[in-house]
Amino acid sequence: MEKLNLICITIVMLSVSNSLCNKLPNIVLILTDDQDVTMDSMQPMEKTLKLIGDNGVTFSNMFTSSPLCCPSRSSIFTGKYVHNHKSVNNSISGNCSSKYWQDGPEKKTFATYLKSQGYVTFMAGKYLNQYGTPDAGGVEHIPPGWDWWIGLVSLYERVQKITAHVKQRYIYSINII
Repeated sequence: MEKLNLICITIVMLSVSNSLCNKLPNIVLILTDDQDVTMDSMQPMEKTLKLIGDNGVTFSNMFTSSPLCCPSRSSIFTGKYVHNHKSVNNSISGNCSSKYWQDGPEKKTFATYLKSQGYVTFMAGKYLNQYGTPDAGGVEHIPPGWDWWIGLVSLYERVQKITAHVKQRYIYSINII
């Protein structure tokens, strides 16, 4: 009986240590705007489709909680419908990166959840339309839950958060043809 107990304890200990050593699975979310069938919006993105879409998943019949950028992105970040997170349009007064958003829904996004589960998080690109503007707290505001942050402020600026304490600002330009 003692041997059986010892074997059971050993198996439990190995299982616990094995589960602690296992890495969390990687999660990659690529979010793009204005991908519709009518305008054949994937046509200019042939390389993207070939590199990502052909080797992953594409959605040919997709629905959104809102046809506007900020409310839709807010729903994706929080998992809530527009009437629950209250980001109703792309303006500060419509709660797009407003004080209300930052004090409430922004504190409970998938980034904060993943961070609480031990993930290292990274965000690059467009967050919310008003992000980085003076009325939204400027570029000093880094949304909670992100370890690494490169948030698009406008067509010509971005902010990079290297660690929780070090921020660097980079300027870049876009050639529009």
